[in-house]
Amino acid sequence: TQTAPVVNFDWGTGSPAAGIGVDTFSGRWEGFLVPQDAGFYTFRVYSGDGVRLWVDGQLVINDWTAGQLRDRTSGPIALAPGKAVTIKLETYDDASTAATKLSWLRPGQSTFAVIPGTQLSTAAPGTVTP
Repeated sequence: TQTAPVVNFDWGTGSPAAGIGVDTFSGRWEGFLVPQDAGFYTFRVYSGDGVRLWVDGQLVINDWTAGQLRDRTSGPIALAPGKAVTIKLETYDDASTAATKLSWLRPGQSTFAVIPGTQLSTAAPGTVTP
């Protein structure tokens, strides 16, 4: 188990960590997302092979198939500023090159950007973690 401040990984043909093979591995990231602005957000995951993304308990990307590195994009999701929502991302790599990048298109923006660590948390905002 590791904690990552952002989901922005490009392993190429390597392994994500010592003791993990270069192929046939999976990953799961869970936590909270705190939007900055009110409006509609669109999410994008760049990854090979399988991808599932849930936002606020809703499955918004579901492509659990093998393939080459590519983008998968959700439809627009209305979010309120400062209101934390749950986020969960699952991926697997079957073979070849591997990467996982979680981006969003914020209201009023024209390009996708990796979700910054300032908007992600492993604990619900306002709680204390031991």
